[in-house]
Amino acid sequence: MYNAHLWFSLDHLESSLRHPKIGLLVVGMHRSGTSATAKLLNILGAALPGNLMPPHSEINAKGFWESYDIASLNDALLSSHHSRWDDVLSIPVDDSDQQTTLNFESKATELLERDFSDADLFVLKDPRICRLLPYWLRVFKHLSIEPRVVIPVRHPLEVAASLKRRDKFQKEKAIYLWLRHLVDAERASRNVPRSFLLYDDMLGNWRATVDRLSSDLNIRWPIAPDTVKREADAFLDVQLRHHRSSTFRQNSDDLIANLSKELYSKLQSGDHDISSLVDSIHAGLYPSEKLLAPILQDISGRYEHSVHLLGETKQLASRLQSDFVTAQSLLTERNAELAATRQHFDALSAEFETKCQHVNQLAGEAAQLKDALVTTQSVLKVRDAELDSARQHFHQLNAEFEAKCQHVNQLTDEASQLKEALANTQSVLDARDGELANVRQHFDALSAEFETKCQHVNQLVGEAAQLKDALTNTQSALGMREGELAEARQHFDALSAEFETKCQH
Repeated sequence: MYNAHLWFSLDHLESSLRHPKIGLLVVGMHRSGTSATAKLLNILGAALPGNLMPPHSEINAKGFWESYDIASLNDALLSSHHSRWDDVLSIPVDDSDQQTTLNFESKATELLERDFSDADLFVLKDPRICRLLPYWLRVFKHLSIEPRVVIPVRHPLEVAASLKRRDKFQKEKAIYLWLRHLVDAERASRNVPRSFLLYDDMLGNWRATVDRLSSDLNIRWPIAPDTVKREADAFLDVQLRHHRSSTFRQNSDDLIANLSKELYSKLQSGDHDISSLVDSIHAGLYPSEKLLAPILQDISGRYEHSVHLLGETKQLASRLQSDFVTAQSLLTERNAELAATRQHFDALSAEFETKCQHVNQLAGEAAQLKDALVTTQSVLKVRDAELDSARQHFHQLNAEFEAKCQHVNQLTDEASQLKEALANTQSVLDARDGELANVRQHFDALSAEFETKCQHVNQLVGEAAQLKDALTNTQSALGMREGELAEARQHFDALSAEFETKCQH
């Protein structure tokens, strides 16, 4: 890994000689104006990292300007030292766990290259760097990045009030954190260009503040401050400042408060030669911190376990919320489907009512038809009886007709014999034959009509009556023909006698 860093450093050496890359490290206690400082430096031309934390309306409405990735990396490094962002104990900077250190440097290198490969000036802000500044300075050295350290300073009581509002911290813990962050940042930044930035000064006169930063850090801003006055004034809105404090309460027994008051007062006066004071503060705090370390680390471990459980609970809540959102979405879909089903049901109900009305109408008609059917069945029974009677009558007529047909056949034979016998009286018999032919035609018509009547039973009675009448007429005609035939025979006999007489003569 060190070979890789060495190669990377050599690779950047030539480019750094031509145009050195400068990294601005904003290191200050939480709630000390680090976010405002980082954004102000960005307005002046310093590039920001990627994957920034989103603004929070109740905490930082205008943004944190802090990378999730950098904060997570710092949290991991703090955890490797059995510490966390709100731990008041000092952090020993050593390489006892070389693999952890190498992993941190590798990941930090990757993030810096990802976010700032094309930037000549960039800003990196995270209050955790106060406690881990030696590690970041080492990474900067490997990458040939020139570090510049900006240390925002805010009144410790204002910081305590802000942390109480955000994290429910006790004032004593918050002030101790303020003191420890500032001591660690000052001690680690002594060998690099640095500048202390008072929060009140930045809000009151940011233009003078950035000029002093430019002088302290030996930087020329890529964007001239005069050209961004409107943007900077709009961003540094004093209305976003929720806590103000100017004095400490006199309490000779509160060592931490007294040390914080002394350190802040010296910085506020403009005296930045605070190394001896910081060393004495550290020397006073370190023995008690070392003594309390096992107890506080045990408490911290339990707290971390609680935080872990809280994290799992939040994840579960997040999953439940996601499931709830999904369920709501499904419910919305089901409601839409239900609404459509209800509309369809209403349409079917209306159609059903119409069908019911139609069914009721059909039921009435069916009742009427049933009554008509009963009547029709009664009529049919009568008609069946009449038909049976007509059939019997037809059978009788048919028998009579067949008998008459036989009789007619006999008469036809006799007529043929008479025709041959009466050859000489043909002229007289022609008339009779014509009449007989008419009788035959009439008889054939009756036969055809009789067959038609057999096919049409409903007309049988009428046709049978007609046949009966025709038969009666035929009988009358036959009677007449028989009489005429008898007269013809008598006349024939007379003629025969006369003929014989003529023959004798």
